[in-house]
Amino acid sequence: MFSDILATSVEEFAHDCMLLCDQHYPTIHNRGMQEAHLAKTLCRRIAANCAHQNKPVKITHIDKNQHASQAIYCLQHEQSYIWVIAHHFISANKARRDALLNTIEQVQRKFSTNDQHYLMVIADHWFDRSKASKEIPAWWLGGLVNYLIIILNMLQQE
Repeated sequence: MFSDILATSVEEFAHDCMLLCDQHYPTIHNRGMQEAHLAKTLCRRIAANCAHQNKPVKITHIDKNQHASQAIYCLQHEQSYIWVIAHHFISANKARRDALLNTIEQVQRKFSTNDQHYLMVIADHWFDRSKASKEIPAWWLGGLVNYLIIILNMLQQE
């Protein structure tokens, strides 16, 4: 039900970010966007698109004290939940990647079997010449996907 809305929202969010970068260059270019700004911007875009489709959502910020540094939001419409995790890779090292994976696991534990859940992970990283930075695309597109499939299978067995 929300797949089309989410796809449209991500495309529009990318456009929003490009406009923001144009308006606030070089600040965003040099520092990136903080987790809270990434998450709020995407959640507002999703909420606006849901409202246009007559599916208003309730946005809830998950308390940071319960999680690592990532910003986590939950958008709810009836029995459907959209979880948004925003992560700023200040460093692309293994510890930061593991922190993101731990947060994903914590959020997935909140999934109930009777409801429909969507998980969106959005991240910001300014690529540099470091080895860790160069590994991010392969990890994001390969290792992260495999890791999430393993977690999902484990949760389904419980």
